[in-house]
Amino acid sequence: MKKKNVLILLLLSISIGLLLFSPSCANTTTPPSGGIKDTIPPVLVGTKPAYNAVQFTGKRIELQFNEYVKLTDVASQVFISPPQAKRLQPVVRGKSVVVPFTIPLDSNTTYSISFGNSIADNNEGNPFGTYTFSFSTGNEIDSLLFSGYVVDAMTLLPLDNISIMLHTNDADTTIYKTLPRALAKTDLWGYFAAVNLKPIPYHVFGVEDVNRNNKYDPGNEMVGFLDSLFIPNVVMVPDSAAMERINPKDTLKMLSRPIERTIYLFKELSKRQILREKARPQPRYFYFTFSVPNTQINSIQVEGVDSLSLICEHSLLKDTIRYWIKGQHVPDTLKGIINYMKTDSLNQLSLEDEKFSLLLAKPAQPQGGISRSNTPRTPTVDTTRKEILKLDVIYKGEEVEQTGVIFSFSAYPVEIDPDKISLSYKTTRNEVIKTPFTFHKDTLNGCKYSLVPQKWTPAVTYDLDVPQGIFKDVYGFTNDSLNKKITLLDSDNFGSISITLQGGEGKYIVELLPATRDRVNRRLHLSAGEKGIFPYLTDGTYVVRITEDRNGNGMWDTGSIDQRIQPERVRFFRFENGVDLIEIKDKRELEQIIDIDELFNNDTTPIVPAKTKR
Repeated sequence: MKKKNVLILLLLSISIGLLLFSPSCANTTTPPSGGIKDTIPPVLVGTKPAYNAVQFTGKRIELQFNEYVKLTDVASQVFISPPQAKRLQPVVRGKSVVVPFTIPLDSNTTYSISFGNSIADNNEGNPFGTYTFSFSTGNEIDSLLFSGYVVDAMTLLPLDNISIMLHTNDADTTIYKTLPRALAKTDLWGYFAAVNLKPIPYHVFGVEDVNRNNKYDPGNEMVGFLDSLFIPNVVMVPDSAAMERINPKDTLKMLSRPIERTIYLFKELSKRQILREKARPQPRYFYFTFSVPNTQINSIQVEGVDSLSLICEHSLLKDTIRYWIKGQHVPDTLKGIINYMKTDSLNQLSLEDEKFSLLLAKPAQPQGGISRSNTPRTPTVDTTRKEILKLDVIYKGEEVEQTGVIFSFSAYPVEIDPDKISLSYKTTRNEVIKTPFTFHKDTLNGCKYSLVPQKWTPAVTYDLDVPQGIFKDVYGFTNDSLNKKITLLDSDNFGSISITLQGGEGKYIVELLPATRDRVNRRLHLSAGEKGIFPYLTDGTYVVRITEDRNGNGMWDTGSIDQRIQPERVRFFRFENGVDLIEIKDKRELEQIIDIDELFNNDTTPIVPAKTKR
């Protein structure tokens, strides 16, 4: 008995010692550990019905996981193909995701429900990953696949969350009025895979689908289409590159997925012809902006203003009409009537008299209206200014040899005397050499003129002298004198890229962009077979973007769904190894011949989306 008591006392002493001297108890400043963070995604352990089940007659499907899960971003991530009139409303039931069908399913139809990245575990939010569940109400599963790539037609950047709609209805209005027979959506990389398709012809469209109604709504949604019917012929294989569940951070695998077609999305011009904006930035200047190009204007009447006193200009697309008033007194408020072709409530064009009343805009308000053609607006003028025609002389050293010197006036000049302008430079012997030039008005903006010498002498400084009073504007104001030094750059200190277009036909817009592609550094307008040069380039990395200019208007033009017209094609030049970056180093002068036919006969190559770059 005594031995037993001694043993008990010994064990009790050891326990107390461990409690007193244990590091976890002695260190009172360290909080208890929460354990290893859970990074394992949920595991799918079963489905009701089974995956690819046939003769399905149930009213819901269920995905069963090994742990509690949650749903996120259901509206954009979860959809059924073919779509129904009402969107799916999946719910979480413990460790399961349940999708009830509130609308009866069609008979003899293969359905696929895409969950995107909506499923994650409930505690740490570990994503389950993209997942699609298929079943059939008939006796077999449709098992063909169509994969592709969607980009912005103008920038060639990948577009995510775009709906790929496959229609079997041949009617021209099907994209506006009927639901597609199959549906897919693009991921962040612009990639899509439409599954469970039949071996039949489909009309394929890409739609931004802002309101998620599975139809195309013109005006606020981008759209694109394939020129011809598409018949799927690729069989679905679970482990194939198109269907494999790939980690979005695996750039190599994401870029190597198979692409059968590329769809180029564009924003259509408005179909409703209406007067969208009107304003009066200056006492003698007002404008009208319409919703569509080439609006037919029959007449304009301004109370108290003689029509012969109106100077009319238009933007490149003729969607903005600008008026200057010269000569006579101008009323404080401009009132009048504009007669033009307007779209009525029945979507028919008819002549319309629309009254207007224009007060002078306050100086704090923005300049002019907005035009799709990006034509520069004449700046708002402070009416308290001195009686001087304000003149800006603008040039860029790296572009002056191609664009000349720009004269920008604050108001429309009605009298000009360019012969009194002097452009000269001094030689090393102090001899003054006068340089002949042409002086011509911009075709779209009468407040802008270009001075272009017959020949520039490299690496010299020119003196530009503009005497007082050689220009007079619609207010009767004249210019002050102006002297400006124009220094030409020395080509020996810079690199250059010369581009020769081989093949093709018509005109092209050739643009030089930095490697980031976020702006345009230079622009050339070339014809097929013509050569152009980008001089005075600093060391760096560039890309060359080429746009076909089918109508020769000098700008990119969008497409039309109703007329089945694709937008003007855009491509980035690539070398034979697929690299599109052109490096200028050590003042290098590069010459490149670009085969236009080969360039435009190939689709654009997928790129890493900006959102994934770090």
